Amino acid sequence: PRSTSPRNVPSGKATVWFTSGEQFRTVERDVPEEGSEVEPAMEALLKGPTEPERTAEVDTQTQIPDGVELEGVQVTDDGTAVVRVSPRFLAGVPTDPAKRKRAQRAELDARLAQVAYTATQFDEVEAAKVVSGGTTIESEVEREDFEKPERGPAPVVKAMGAKIPRGVLLFGPPG
Repeated sequence: PRSTSPRNVPSGKATVWFTSGEQFRTVERDVPEEGSEVEPAMEALLKGPTEPERTAEVDTQTQIPDGVELEGVQVTDDGTAVVRVSPRFLAGVPTDPAKRKRAQRAELDARLAQVAYTATQFDEVEAAKVVSGGTTIESEVEREDFEKPERGPAPVVKAMGAKIPRGVLLFGPPG
């Protein structure tokens, strides 16, 4: 039998994957210690970040639309968590993949990644599949596509007195 406790998270806790800008941001949530923790973790994900998390210096966001309801979670024998959610999960995104624009695909991939990362933290879950309003949602990306880059972004170098673009942080002169 597979363990239902999360990887590297204490019993009674689960990591929920949100976003911050174009990056993922994790927060811990309490979940019941008895039974599978996958469904309570999915409930916590769909509730979204708390007000203090949304308004913190580094804000926490979710790409999953408000009002998405969890209809159920089933973990199959092969370790796939089938996460059934309301049709609202696809808000703003066509059901037909051929009709999705690039930005819509990116938005949907972020939503699916939040579900996949939250579900696959548990030893019993190897993969996640989202079913929204009876439609299985396919992603064009895999978890590995979201792996942390080997090195960070190149430093921004500006001449003394030059205007700095809004949103760019400088951390002193090189050297």
